Amino acid sequence: FMQNAMTNPNRLRALVGTFATANPTQFNRNNDIFWSDMAVRYVPEFRVATLEEGLSFAFEVSPTTCLEMNGGKMPFGCHAWGRYDKSFWEPYLVSAPSTASDRKAS
Repeated sequence: FMQNAMTNPNRLRALVGTFATANPTQFNRNNDIFWSDMAVRYVPEFRVATLEEGLSFAFEVSPTTCLEMNGGKMPFGCHAWGRYDKSFWEPYLVSAPSTASDRKAS
């Protein structure tokens, strides 16, 4: 994802600094828009991950479709799992004790 920018630490610092000062929300945009569409304006060698690389990294919307597109392999992580098809993710989530007394008992 950022391999080209990372080969030059000065470029990476400049890109991150630009993001920190650009305030994408003032243009009704979020950080995803900055990294996918605007970062290349500041560091021309910046490259966005391919669809295949993105699917191996994380799923968000339509995780069942993403799983199929990713050859049945789960990604490294997920984004907004509670917002999009929570029932898909529930079997993979770790159950945590809800109270301090429950944690002591386990």
